[in-house]
Amino acid sequence: MHLNQGFFRQNGGCGYVLKPEVMRRSSQSSVEYSPFMTEPHPDIPTVDLEIELISGQYLCQDHKMCTSITVDIQTHGIPADHFEMPQASHRDPMWPQWERNQCVYPKKTILMPELCLVYFRVDVMFKSLGNPQLYAQNCIALVNLQPGLRYIPLRTPGGELISQSGLFVRIHKETVLNGSHYYNRDKSQGGPIPILITDTDQRS
Repeated sequence: MHLNQGFFRQNGGCGYVLKPEVMRRSSQSSVEYSPFMTEPHPDIPTVDLEIELISGQYLCQDHKMCTSITVDIQTHGIPADHFEMPQASHRDPMWPQWERNQCVYPKKTILMPELCLVYFRVDVMFKSLGNPQLYAQNCIALVNLQPGLRYIPLRTPGGELISQSGLFVRIHKETVLNGSHYYNRDKSQGGPIPILITDTDQRS
């Protein structure tokens, strides 16, 4: 349910999202598109994605009743784009902070970025329960995640926004097509514009 909500939220929750271009047009490539592909398609830009978890805010508002929190970040899409990153735990449910580079999730290559979702999940261990319980979550389409320092608002398991609750993350995104690196695609010009990405650009 969370993945479904996250996918259609990118178009205002209207219930309609346009298919990626490669799935709408007649085949003009020698390589046919397949959802089971395991290598980059020559007509589909891939995205090198890296996420660093920095801190959280009000991850459990009933903090007197919980002993610890666990943050889980996953990517979902075509089978090759499904990754479950290492979980990050903390004993402070209100303002957890992680050391720099402590929770950097390794760079992953997303083969079909337009169908990829990033799922953020917070599980809470309550004193009265023996197992962690899902407390907050959010699912965001990869195309809507911008690189840099970002605040991810959290929602209840039912999809309602939780006031003042969220995660601070650093997102690194780099688009690659046939070995060339690009910034965001400029659709008005009919395709991506190649721009050399320097170390300074990546840090800004």
